[in-house]
Amino acid sequence: MDNRPTQNKVAAYITQGDRLLVFRHRDAPEAGIQVPGGSIAPGEEPLAAALREAREETDLTELALVATLGRRIHDFAHLGVAALQDRHYYHLRCEQPTPERWLAWETDPSDGSPGPIAFELFWAPLDAVPPLAGELGALLGAIGGREDHSSPLSREVQQMNLLDIVRREAKPEPWAEGDKIPWNDPAFSARMLSEHLVQDHDAASRRTATIERQVQWIHTHVLQGRAGRVLDLGCGPGLYAQRLAALGHTCLGIDFGPASIAYAREQAAAVGADCTYIEGDIRTTPFGPDASYDLAMLIYGELNVFRRADMVAILSRARRALAPGGRILLEPHTFEAVQEVGAGPATWYSSRSGLFSERPHLLLYEPLWREEQAIAIERYFVVDAETGAVTRYASAMHAYNEEGYRRLLAEAGFGEVTFYPSLIGEPDPSQKALLAIVAQP
Repeated sequence: MDNRPTQNKVAAYITQGDRLLVFRHRDAPEAGIQVPGGSIAPGEEPLAAALREAREETDLTELALVATLGRRIHDFAHLGVAALQDRHYYHLRCEQPTPERWLAWETDPSDGSPGPIAFELFWAPLDAVPPLAGELGALLGAIGGREDHSSPLSREVQQMNLLDIVRREAKPEPWAEGDKIPWNDPAFSARMLSEHLVQDHDAASRRTATIERQVQWIHTHVLQGRAGRVLDLGCGPGLYAQRLAALGHTCLGIDFGPASIAYAREQAAAVGADCTYIEGDIRTTPFGPDASYDLAMLIYGELNVFRRADMVAILSRARRALAPGGRILLEPHTFEAVQEVGAGPATWYSSRSGLFSERPHLLLYEPLWREEQAIAIERYFVVDAETGAVTRYASAMHAYNEEGYRRLLAEAGFGEVTFYPSLIGEPDPSQKALLAIVAQP
């Protein structure tokens, strides 16, 4: 039995597309090329430590968890280090634009060394990552569940990944483990597009008959039958925008699913629809000129998935984009529907290929309800059936009652607010988890 003391550490593989973020110490290049990481503070969760260290060492703020990769015990006795290092590895995704190279300063190093320390950060191609110091590359091959089977680490990765599910945090903070399922991942987006287009369920998009009834209500009631300019936020594959264009409207759709945007563009080009589609995150993508739209719409419950500050920012920008007399159309979840999601049972299924992976896998689903915040959290653990590698996705939804939605809209500058039981203006038993809101500045 090894009785040496153990230091609890974390390491973060931060990727953006097919690139890995690495750094070198500007004033100590002999320390070698590294990835962000450091010590876990007493009482701190390993994931929280990884996110903290990553932010402190890179100056990045928009980081999302992709996967918990596992743990390794590292022995550096040959370098004169007495303690073992128990290192937790995480795969994070950078969700903000960055330069190719930049300088960051760590003012309070977790190892107690004097600061500030200057880090020279740069992106390295994932297929050509330079050798990493301190065995930091130990689980680099596990990014995305692609272990290096030539290495004896594979089995340990499998065991530790599965143990991480058992050791998961019982009550995570909303959005701490991820913003959404990966709609913007090209492979996931392609699989999601198939779900958008099927006619046997309404999980991703609604069935054609429902969409056509709702578009008719939007055209006749919200737009009052007059041709106008429509901003469709979170437009998906353009199923609403294209039908509105067929009724004489000019539409701009924004969505961050690459396959959905490609499909929407193809369909618009095929029939000459007056639709423009932009691939982008509605939190950051410009909506176009101010005061130019007769209607801005954000439907099918998408409003609830954002943090409150993001909701207000999106709504405020949509208000500025409206022409005089313009309206916003929202279709958020009812309070009870969000609560029901969070309080629901944990479930699982197995699949040879499905939405979350094209490989054989298990999907473990765990919802949580944060009563004090009125937020539902959903966790998805995707376990590769062959390797045991675990990828975790998470999302959260705010629950609001009608008064809560009124306050939200007022904060964004809207005054006149009208509620409807559904997107056809009357009760719709098939859409009872959602309501419709039309508001004007």
